[in-house]
Amino acid sequence: MEKTTAVIMGRNYTSLLGMARAAGTAGCEVYLVKTAKQLPGPLSPRRLSSETKSRYVKKTFYSQEPKRGEMVDLLIREFAGKEGTVVLIPVDDYSASTVDLYRDKLAPHFLFPHVTSGSIVELMDKSTQKQMAKRAGLPVAEGWIAEVKDGAFTLPEGVTYPCFTKPQISFLGNKVFMKRCDSEEELTALLREVAQQRDCPMLIEQFIEIEKEYGVVGFCSGTDVVIPALTDKIGVGNGRHKGVTVLGRLSPMQQHPELQQQIQALLRQTGFVGVFDIDLYENGGTMYFNELNLRMGAFGYAMMCAGINLPAMMIETLKGGNPDVSGAVLTREITCLSDKVNLEDYCDGFISWKQYQERIASADRRFLPDGNDPRPYRYFKLRAAQYRIKRTIKQMLGKQ
Repeated sequence: MEKTTAVIMGRNYTSLLGMARAAGTAGCEVYLVKTAKQLPGPLSPRRLSSETKSRYVKKTFYSQEPKRGEMVDLLIREFAGKEGTVVLIPVDDYSASTVDLYRDKLAPHFLFPHVTSGSIVELMDKSTQKQMAKRAGLPVAEGWIAEVKDGAFTLPEGVTYPCFTKPQISFLGNKVFMKRCDSEEELTALLREVAQQRDCPMLIEQFIEIEKEYGVVGFCSGTDVVIPALTDKIGVGNGRHKGVTVLGRLSPMQQHPELQQQIQALLRQTGFVGVFDIDLYENGGTMYFNELNLRMGAFGYAMMCAGINLPAMMIETLKGGNPDVSGAVLTREITCLSDKVNLEDYCDGFISWKQYQERIASADRRFLPDGNDPRPYRYFKLRAAQYRIKRTIKQMLGKQ
């Protein structure tokens, strides 16, 4: 059997670990390329992270953001010419956009997620996504585009208030740019702040109150679309993780046939080959499309917890095979917990230790514990104990 190497790129340790386990159990030799704005020194404790402890990870490399060219040079220097097939697997927008922007340079050496026509970066445009979603029959919020360039911006006509702003292409902005604005004055102030920081076209959307949030994780072969489950986000993070799923209940997608058909119709328009996730929200009984991510997000590991390895299907497809997707069906509800978001909610003071434990008790499966790969969870438990001691000391000092 031909050797397959998986090079997994990203920042979030849950995403990196989940993908390492998925690729490792699929028979790949796994390497990580971990990105950060500040690279850890050789002896830095930041190098001792849970994902680096996985039995599936042979070696971890580091690349500084936003030096895309250096990341590409690292990939070619370390992995071009390796025996067998090398598959690049990004797990966040920065890595996905880097691979796509440098695809001509990388394609002679590697396989990676791609679109059959056009580019992934073009599909990251939220305005383009919304047009595709509407064609697929999915409701979307009304939206307007504000061009922000060279320190100036143009306020579009017809905006209704309240509205909600977000970067038109996610990796060009940051979460600070995502804000509810109740008046033209607030919107103008937000756009002025964006213009002072960088060029970043902004999507201004009709504000719709979110009553419930959902997610869908799947695999697209360019034509066939596999969607095993709908995730009900029954618990989301706070602060820096506001809106990120901490506790999700997965239900079989066949229980939602109309939504399944709409999402399949959306993905078939893209020609995308890879794993994806979609954010949805509900208001007044209507399910709205929010965003398509052309990579697997951190909560995508819930599919592995349910016994469905979507990345393995992607790897086989990229290698020219035809994976058996008949088993990619969820047969029962399952509740999964993101240990990372849960711990950081506790560390940041949003929940108590009792609430932290209650979340754990309510989950059927968690992302860190794995009997076949125990070391990442052992290290995570050590960190959790250290954080609890620090918070306890801080609370005691605060009472003095």
